Formats: sequence, structure tokens, C-alpha cells
Amino acid sequence: MSDGETPAPGQPFRPDRIVTWVQLLATWPVTLVLVEGILVGAAATLRTPAWGPALLLIAAVVNVPLFLGCLFLLQTRFRPQMQPDDHYERYLREERAALERSRRLERELQRSGLEMLAVVDGRDLQSAPPDAADRIRRLTALVDEVVHRLEDIDIPRPPPLPIDVLLPLGRAFMAQKEWDPAARYLDLYVTQRPDDWQAQLSRGVAHANARRGDGSNVAALRAYSEALVFAPDSTDPRWRARTVVNRAATFRRLRRIPEARADLELATELSRDPDIRAEALYNRACLHAMLREREQTIAAVAELRDLGRTDAVRGHLHDYFAWLRDDPEFRAALGPGQAVKPTAEHPDWDGSRGGEA
Repeated sequence: MSDGETPAPGQPFRPDRIVTWVQLLATWPVTLVLVEGILVGAAATLRTPAWGPALLLIAAVVNVPLFLGCLFLLQTRFRPQMQPDDHYERYLREERAALERSRRLERELQRSGLEMLAVVDGRDLQSAPPDAADRIRRLTALVDEVVHRLEDIDIPRPPPLPIDVLLPLGRAFMAQKEWDPAARYLDLYVTQRPDDWQAQLSRGVAHANARRGDGSNVAALRAYSEALVFAPDSTDPRWRARTVVNRAATFRRLRRIPEARADLELATELSRDPDIRAEALYNRACLHAMLREREQTIAAVAELRDLGRTDAVRGHLHDYFAWLRDDPEFRAALGPGQAVKPTAEHPDWDGSRGGEA
């Protein structure tokens, strides 16, 4: 009997001869017919106990939808395993490689203190030891390459990528300030785990930093809202407030002023943390500046000066505050100092916390 042939009656069954997906699929209806025949035949011949035939007939009826359900799973959830051998082996090989390298990447991120919220808070590869940073960069590139190879395999209705691959990749790209791939992988992750509020917050930061116009701003707005929806009651109020500030800044970018103002008020109610207050004040100053509200802008900048947090304002004297930069009262409220370019150390606090301006 050659490979791929079905054994003739009376020949022993050889599992190693099942080499195509058609053979594997054919075994299911054949098995169903055999099992149903056995159950119905036994019910027809069984005399005792009295409840035996009824039980066998019930089993025969229940068995049909059970088999059909398993057959449906075989054609959907386990579709990749039903491909011809070359597709099947390649898919499993690449998936194993992605998972193995992702586990190594996750360990390196943990050792370097690059947990999800730490990255959102601004921690990046510059804070990691140089050798660890190099390993993270190398592993990120390797896992990303394997994922692209997985996506290129020609499989009808491909399954979702493993979440244990997507989450470390998204976090690693965020730590490297590569916002577009970070947003892509976190978007893929939350399609499977939408209730992970930390991942939702992180993808909001990634989209906000991607700076692709209204498209990325709307994506960030959705992510921040999802993070607030799914954050448990035990979540630190500081993180709730920061998420609300980020959402307010995104509303501001979209020029949705009433929503931005409401969120800034909510953020100051949720937390009295000095950082949250400074971020809210900065965004309030930007709102007033956008609306050309001179006195309110100056008052907000003066409060930032009292907190020693005017660097973000100085980083935007060329755009948001350009119309006030030569105003004597504004300069007095700002205090002495040089204009600086927004960086991770001098963030602009406009919904992209943890990244560059």
C-alpha cells in the first residue's frame, strides 16, 4: 500500500499512512456512521435492563451534534492543522519559533524593569543596561520577522496570532519608541483580550505618539476609553486620572473642547498627585491658548511655574503659545528659562505620555 492510500478491509490500521488532510477529514463521517450503527444496533438487540435501549438511543441522538460540532471545530479553529503537510509543518514551526523567542523577550523586558505601566510612564531602553538593551532589540527584530513569516503563510482563514507573542512585541516596540509597530501589535492583542486595561492604555499611548493625524487620535481616544471601562475598581486612582488626562489631551487634539474640559476636571477630582495636576494644568493652558483666552492661559502657566513644571510650555512656544511668547505678562508667568524642545524628559503631556512630543 503506497502513501496516501486507504487500507483495504482486513488490513491493519497504519496511522503513519494518514498523510493528507482529506484522509483525516474522511475518518470523521466514517467513524460517525460506525458509532451510530453500533449504538442503534445495540439498542435494537438489548433486552435488559429495561432502560438500556432508551439510553443507547439517547446517546445515538446526542452523538450526532457532538460529532458535527467537533467537525466544525476541525474546519475552523484547527484549520491550519488541516493544511497540506508543507503548510502545516511550516506554520507550526514558525509558531513555535515565535513563542520561544517571545518568552525570551518577555524575560529580558521583566529583568530590565520594562513592565507595561513602567513603559507607559516613560521608561525605555535607555534606562536598561546596554547589554540587556541590545538583547531586547535583537529579540524584538527576530520575533517581528517570524510573525511576518507566519502572516505570509497561505492559509485560508488563518487563526489569530498567539497573545503571548503580541503583548511582549508591543511592549518592546514601545520601549524603543517605535510607535507604529507597537500600536499594530497591541491592536491585534486587544482583539483577543479587550479587557486588559493596561494594554488598552498602552495602545492609546502608542497611537497618540504615532502622530498620523485624526486617524491615530481617534484610535487613541477609543483605547483610552476602553482602558477606563475595563480598569477594575482596585486600580490606582493615579492611573485612572492619567488615562483621563491622556483622553482629554486627545480630545484637545481633535478640537473637541467641551469633552477635553470635562475630562480635565474629572482628572483633578480622581487624583491629587502632583504629576497629574501638572499634566492637567498644561492641557488646560493649551486649551485656553487654542481659544485665544489670554488671561486664563497666563493663569494656568503661572500655576505650572509655581509647581516648577513649565518645560512643556517652553517646548511649545513655537506653536500653541506662539501668539503669547512676546507678551510681558506671559513671560513673567512663565519665569526665567530657555525654550526647550519636548523630549521624554520634557514631555508635552498631550496624550502621549511615555513618548516623544
